[in-house]
Amino acid sequence: MFNKIKKTQEKNLMKNSNFPKKAALEKIAPTIDKLEVIVEKFGGEGVGISHYDGKVVFIPNSVPGDKVLVKNMKETKSYIKGEIIKIVSPSPHRVTPPCPHFGECGGCSHQNIAYPMQLKFKHELLREIFRKFITPQLKVEEVTPSPLEFGYRNKLQMQCAAGKNGKVVAGFYKVRSHDVVPIESCPLHSDKINKMVDSVVSLLNQFKIPPYSEKLKKGMVRHIVIRESHTSNEMILTIVSNYPTLFQQNKISKILFSQNKNLKGFFVYHNPHDTNVIFEDGQDISLNDNHSPLTRVFGDDFVTDQINGTKFKVSPLSFFQVNTLQANNMATMVEKLLTEGRDTSKVSLIDAYAGIGTLSLGLAPKFKSVMALEIVNQACSLARLNAKTARAANFHVRKGDAVELIDRLYNQLGPEKFEKEYPYLILDPPRSGLSEEMTEFLCDVKFKEIVYISCNPHTQARDVEKLVNDGGYKVVKIAPFDMFPHTFHIENIMKLVQK
Repeated sequence: MFNKIKKTQEKNLMKNSNFPKKAALEKIAPTIDKLEVIVEKFGGEGVGISHYDGKVVFIPNSVPGDKVLVKNMKETKSYIKGEIIKIVSPSPHRVTPPCPHFGECGGCSHQNIAYPMQLKFKHELLREIFRKFITPQLKVEEVTPSPLEFGYRNKLQMQCAAGKNGKVVAGFYKVRSHDVVPIESCPLHSDKINKMVDSVVSLLNQFKIPPYSEKLKKGMVRHIVIRESHTSNEMILTIVSNYPTLFQQNKISKILFSQNKNLKGFFVYHNPHDTNVIFEDGQDISLNDNHSPLTRVFGDDFVTDQINGTKFKVSPLSFFQVNTLQANNMATMVEKLLTEGRDTSKVSLIDAYAGIGTLSLGLAPKFKSVMALEIVNQACSLARLNAKTARAANFHVRKGDAVELIDRLYNQLGPEKFEKEYPYLILDPPRSGLSEEMTEFLCDVKFKEIVYISCNPHTQARDVEKLVNDGGYKVVKIAPFDMFPHTFHIENIMKLVQK
């Protein structure tokens, strides 16, 4: 629209001999690329949405209810990407972000919104995503708020880069770039984690450890990763290095342990690859593997945390829910959906993406047996170790692709015996959702009930629509949990039953 207006106005002015061409362009330019709109709602990634002249306008860092003056950054036939020039009148839900880096750092998108309204906006978004499943009998439940609004993250992953003086700085990527924004203290992490980062950066600079440069492919230290146990406050630190070892790592280790009483383990991870994946090559590593890129410099191999009364050993490479208290709430919900009001002691449960057992290990006493399926080697090892610690002899871990493992068991037992022995299934796949093979398999192999957990409601809706339309399943529960306050992410639990 703006380009058409611009061309028309330029032609008209060119015809007018009283206006010099250059002056005419200068007079028009400041006004044709701006528009004033009211932000209506949020889109899928927390970007404010408005409409102008039949086009959708996307406005980062805006809040529904804001009246804003927007600069047109990009325009197509169907949408405009805008950037806020001025907040003409703020939304009543707008607040001052506690982090001074908000808007520049890409880690948060909603710190400028009052927390109760964050939950409301996420709920409205889910109602839109799952509209096909909503009936008078089935609603999207209210979002369960995080027990902690700030300081909830038990894992920190910071990128390292060279500051203005060439020294190491640690922070997060700038929005839509790989430029590192130095962060002194992140409010989403605990004070202990922020203090640990400060100690690490200080020591790296004290010992003149060179930061890695993505552009030059040179330097040493790439990332700082810290895990903290919510139960014990113990931490393990991993420095990701472009080299197999870190210069002066034993001296650095000695000082770190003397300065930080909560530090229980220190590791160096060798990642020489041209990649943004922090733990590249980490998927197939076994515990205590001599060829592993993960080297323990000093201390313990794990921290121990707890979910729903079950203890878990967590390694530097483990997937573990970042919000421990909210993970407790989710595990309680999963247990309720599978066991409440029935005797499950004579049937077995399958957990198709088990990880280290966070959702299904605590359910082992409720079932005849639990079959935990996981493709990541170290996760399988830790799941077995956690089961041994919990004395869950009926918790059986199998490594491999979930579809292949279930199919093998199905063929061994036969359809009738399998469906009688394994009526319940837990799904907690990656953000990409279920593979096409898995959804087709579940349409053929009829589980009595499926509890599907997802951190990406868009892929979850896609998968569930296939299971409903082609598999004969019916959605009976949609229960969202705010696992990630101040971001656009949301965790969601859906229960499906055979019609």
